[in-house]
Amino acid sequence: MSEENASNLRDEVAEVSFPSGCPRDQCLDAVEAARKYIHQQGHASREEIITELVPEEQYPIGVNGLLAQVKGVTPTFREWWWENIVEPGLQKLADVQRRPGKSENWVSTKSGRDDT
Repeated sequence: MSEENASNLRDEVAEVSFPSGCPRDQCLDAVEAARKYIHQQGHASREEIITELVPEEQYPIGVNGLLAQVKGVTPTFREWWWENIVEPGLQKLADVQRRPGKSENWVSTKSGRDDT
């Protein structure tokens, strides 16, 4: 992530409290990766983001992440990662939004696309 993108992301999610024991920079990296994926696709579901980003391998945050990294794919870690790190971060971003009526789907507002 470029320094400018990192600074913008830090500003946008400044109010988000990530779980204790989870390095904030690692949490921001996960949120930025989800944001980037949504922008590249135009829209993405929670499941698509989790499947593509493989959090237990690429973003093993905190103790839960280390355990998941050792065990491999762990649905409980993926759920925790989404609910405690990625979703709260995405909710604060101006250039992505939850698609109305489809709470598990996110759309990029950056390009003005809303592919249905």
